[in-house]
Amino acid sequence: MSRNKKLMREYFAVETEYTIKDIEYEIVDEPYLGYKVHLCKLSAGWRPLFQRHKTISTFKEVEEFCLKNKSMVSIYDEYGRRYTWKQYFKKVYNHSQRKAEPRKWIYDIDPIFPDNGPRLHMASCTEQEAEIYMPFCHREYNEKEKLAKERFHVHERIWSDEKSWEDPDYPFDWTEGEFC
Repeated sequence: MSRNKKLMREYFAVETEYTIKDIEYEIVDEPYLGYKVHLCKLSAGWRPLFQRHKTISTFKEVEEFCLKNKSMVSIYDEYGRRYTWKQYFKKVYNHSQRKAEPRKWIYDIDPIFPDNGPRLHMASCTEQEAEIYMPFCHREYNEKEKLAKERFHVHERIWSDEKSWEDPDYPFDWTEGEFC
């Protein structure tokens, strides 16, 4: 979050002679009237997922931006809690360090969504059966899901078309474009 319009445009928009385009921020009034940029998503079972922006495509660049502009930028989560850089780093890094849990692909009734009929999903398994480990790497998950669909001859739609890659310095993932 920031109230500094010039800073937000410099880092998160393309300003031409006649217009501003490719805007990667939104104007909001909570937690205060200002400009909000969505950087990261933390979901159970997954590594932290960051959204690539015009000038930011690595976690070191996120850190550099936040520390360089700390007097003009505030970090909030979706519940309105404010974080210092140190608290934010700890939250994101700790999320990536959860104990690895083995998973395998199965084609069966998902106990979480039994009314949907059989579908491809992940299940707990032994180390010997493991095809992937949770917390999932987004890129690896997408690749292994495609292989599992071929193996089980499943033709259901893959929910994620996102382009994902790993951060060069941290156990975090990145994606192009917006995410929910």
